[in-house]
Amino acid sequence: MQQSRTQLTALSERVQTLSLRKQKGLFVSLENSRAAVFKWQQPGRFSVDLSGIMEPAFRIGSDGGNWWLHSQQEPEYGGRTRFILCPPGEMHREDISLCDPFGLTRRNPAAAAADLKLRYIGATRLDSAEVYLIETWRSEAVLPDSAPFCDLYQWWIDARTLRPVRIDRFDSVGNVTRRRYFYDSVNQPLSPEEFAVPNLKGISPAPPDALSADYTNRYVEVHDGSRGRIGVWWGISGPGGERNCGMSW
Repeated sequence: MQQSRTQLTALSERVQTLSLRKQKGLFVSLENSRAAVFKWQQPGRFSVDLSGIMEPAFRIGSDGGNWWLHSQQEPEYGGRTRFILCPPGEMHREDISLCDPFGLTRRNPAAAAADLKLRYIGATRLDSAEVYLIETWRSEAVLPDSAPFCDLYQWWIDARTLRPVRIDRFDSVGNVTRRRYFYDSVNQPLSPEEFAVPNLKGISPAPPDALSADYTNRYVEVHDGSRGRIGVWWGISGPGGERNCGMSW
């Protein structure tokens, strides 16, 4: 898997997230369905589109130098449009994780397996394709004196490409989050227009938030959910804490 990931030079993927309810071993309802689009290409080109999930429009991208943000609120919440352009060198931290479920771009497989307490279940089939099934348990205590919540994560890894095709999370109260990964393009050059600063009619981009003694760094965090959760954030941080926009689920 590590070799397969390091050989990626360009990627366009769609991630579908289904929120399901399970009772007595059966799925009884579909609570929610969301889709996000991630595109990436060396060197340093990136875009993510969450439009329709948190707002009518929510996109973040980089053309390899400039970083940009475009969002549009629902009319009932004011209908505010945000269009921000961050010039080269002004984005201080970029945490981009795509198609890397176990963080193998930053550590070796043995360390990942130990740190994440991964368990290899074996080979099986999913939609007529052979896959490898890997799982782990993660626990989190919401309150200091409360019993922790324990979630089971399962990764379904395509045996041929060694990329994730499905990830399931089962929580302790019967909720199931299922992510499906659809790869529209792998290692094929993507058009520069996919990453270019948007041309919005009648709207010019604003500069990023000014830094101060309390907020000293700008950052972008984008995780496509292959590690378990999708997270997309644009913000500033420092001794005063963090101010950001985005979401995770």
